[in-house]
Amino acid sequence: MIINQLNGIVFNILDYKDNDVIASILCKEYGFLQVQVKGAKKQTSKSYYIMHQFNRISFDLSKLNHDGLSVYKSGSNIHVLDFTKLSYQGSTALMYISELLYKIKEMKEFDQAFFYDKVVLIIDGIQNNKEVCYLINAFIVEVLSINGIVLQLDQCGTCHARNDIIGFDYLNYGFICKDCYVKLEEIEEEKIIRNKEVLQCLYGLSHWESETSVFPDAINKQVFKLLNNYLQDNLGIYLQSGKYLY
Repeated sequence: MIINQLNGIVFNILDYKDNDVIASILCKEYGFLQVQVKGAKKQTSKSYYIMHQFNRISFDLSKLNHDGLSVYKSGSNIHVLDFTKLSYQGSTALMYISELLYKIKEMKEFDQAFFYDKVVLIIDGIQNNKEVCYLINAFIVEVLSINGIVLQLDQCGTCHARNDIIGFDYLNYGFICKDCYVKLEEIEEEKIIRNKEVLQCLYGLSHWESETSVFPDAINKQVFKLLNNYLQDNLGIYLQSGKYLY
């Protein structure tokens, strides 16, 4: 059965057999797919120019397999990422996205179309060097949310109040208001973040759109470390590229 006109982002490529590759593709219609592309390493093959990292493609499959290898039939480029126009930070951010997508590629239950569209916006923003740090943080928040780590970034994580917010409580996954802080019997003060700019940046992530407000790199770095720790502590995901991002 041939599956026609799928949309996807190629985020990882592995050599397979003599001239074939296995492409990891985030597909708008089916989520994560592992796709065998025959002859993709030959320069005479049409797929040679399509199977490049972060190319956005339209493609057909001769075989669809959600749990194993799908088989590529044909395709074309929708958008080719120009790595020569990226800043160092942008290149590193894409490495981080690629690594994180690969780590979560077994994820099944999520809104594939919504996630795909958001990843496209983030990658396009990074290519245009738009607030790279902030966009990566928005990406991590999305991944955490899909995996059940829903951060309360616009209200108290305990009582859901929106006023008198005094900090972010790492252990309780969200903001903490003055009343709840007073009521806590045991407080791990080092887990409470009080920096007002960090709180504003976290609040901004809860209302993220492609056009964002500017936050200093130092603030985005603090937020990144916070979110990256959530990936490690809650999902067991350690990303080698994370230490190069800032």
